[in-house]
Amino acid sequence: MIILVALALFVERAIWKFSDSYPSFLAGTKQISSIELRGSFRGEDTRFICRLKDGEDTYDNAEVSFKDNGTFVRCMNHPVSRVYKVIYTAPGKS
Repeated sequence: MIILVALALFVERAIWKFSDSYPSFLAGTKQISSIELRGSFRGEDTRFICRLKDGEDTYDNAEVSFKDNGTFVRCMNHPVSRVYKVIYTAPGKS
């Protein structure tokens, strides 16, 4: 059982690193309002998505990946990393 879990984690990480797309069913979703162009991303967006505290560095605790099927953020500030698909909304809309 442990070997299967380790293998699944290895495959997921390989998909994250090397694939042109990431399976949406493996990721949660987080909405952000961004006045920037679609596909752009700011450090404060990462802080919001991963709920980083003031003392936590975004470079150590998060990875952003622009895939063919969207923008994804891997939050590594917990023992088990989490991946979120970023949903861009227009400012002032929810």
